[in-house]
Amino acid sequence: MFLEDSGNIRRKIVAVGILLVVAPLLTLLAAGWVVMQRISQAALLDGTKTSGANLTHLTRNLFGICRNYHQDTAAKLKSGRAILDEAGPIALDPNRQLLWQAKNEATGEVTELSLPMMMAGNAKFMPVVDFTRPAPVVDEIERLYGTAATVFQRMNEDGDMLRVCSNVRSDDGMRSIGSFIPAKSRVRRVHQTGRSTPYRRRTGRSSRRASARNQ
Repeated sequence: MFLEDSGNIRRKIVAVGILLVVAPLLTLLAAGWVVMQRISQAALLDGTKTSGANLTHLTRNLFGICRNYHQDTAAKLKSGRAILDEAGPIALDPNRQLLWQAKNEATGEVTELSLPMMMAGNAKFMPVVDFTRPAPVVDEIERLYGTAATVFQRMNEDGDMLRVCSNVRSDDGMRSIGSFIPAKSRVRRVHQTGRSTPYRRRTGRSSRRASARNQ
C-alpha cells in the first residue's frame, strides 16, 4: 500500500512539473500569437495608408502632366493661329484651280478633284511637297515653336478636309499633303464642336503625283 501511494505521489509530482513547464510555454505562445496578429493588422493598416498616399501622389502627378500638356498645346494652337492671322485673311482664288489626287486617310481611296487655290493674304497654299522649298505659315510655326502644323481646305459640302500645306514629314521624306480627313470621322466631329483637340495620324506617303501636276 505504501509503495502504491509513493507511485501515485511520484506521478503527481511529475505531472505537476510538466504542467509547470508547459503552461508558461502555452501562455507565451498565446501571447506571441496575439502580438503577431496586432502587428499584422497594424502593418496592413499602415500599408493601406501608404498605398493610398502613393496612389494619390501618382494621380496628382498624372493630372499635372496632362494639364501641362493641354496648356502647352493650347498655347501652340493660339500662337499658330496668330501667325495665320498675321499672314492675312483667308480667301479662295476662283481663277486659279489646283488639281489634287485626294487620298481618304480612312479607306485609302483616291479621288481626283479640282479646288480653287487657298490664300492667307499674299501667301499662297500651293501643293509643295519638297522640304527644300518653303511653305507659308507652317514653316514659320515650326521655326518659332518647333511644332507640327498643317493647313486644311474644305473639299466639299460634306466637310471633308484636305491637307494643302504642312510641315509634317511623311514616310517618304516629303511634306504630308494631299490626304484628307473624312467628314464622318471622329476627328471632324470633335472639330465641328469647336473644341481644340490635338490630333496625331499616320503620315503615310505624300500625294506627290497630285502636287507635280500643279507646279
